[in-house]
Amino acid sequence: PSIYGPTKVGRGWQVPMTDMVENPAMGRPVVISVGGDTKQEWVYMRDMANTVSNAAFVEAHEHQIFNLGSGELYNLFEMAEVVKRFIPNAVFNIGKGPDPLYGTGGPFDFTRARKELGHRITYSLGQGIKEWIDIVRAREHARPADFNAIPIDIPTLRGRKGT
Repeated sequence: PSIYGPTKVGRGWQVPMTDMVENPAMGRPVVISVGGDTKQEWVYMRDMANTVSNAAFVEAHEHQIFNLGSGELYNLFEMAEVVKRFIPNAVFNIGKGPDPLYGTGGPFDFTRARKELGHRITYSLGQGIKEWIDIVRAREHARPADFNAIPIDIPTLRGRKGT
């Protein structure tokens, strides 16, 4: 599955889901030239983080390899409809056809992860997108940090013997 949420900010590259949510939240159109028909399984970042955290504290489990997922597949057109529930005036221009970067596949069977790690999906696609929109809008209104105002006193080794 693909993990979605405001986790890919500032990494220097964009993924379609980032554009699908963040552009409308900031009043910009979404233009994705191809790939609208490819269905993917999406897991909200908080659900994935909870499972990873649970795995770190499980004392013993039978298996070492687990599938994680949501059990649901969505294409970009369906995701655009979810975004429009929260931003009705969002503009989407999505091309049809398969996504050249993501293959198609059915949902993962995460029965083992549910049983041994407590993997649960607590965020529907709509709930995850809504929270992400709220985070983007809050970030948009936040003042950027003034790093020049932070006093930096880093001791150096210059002037010491051997340096």
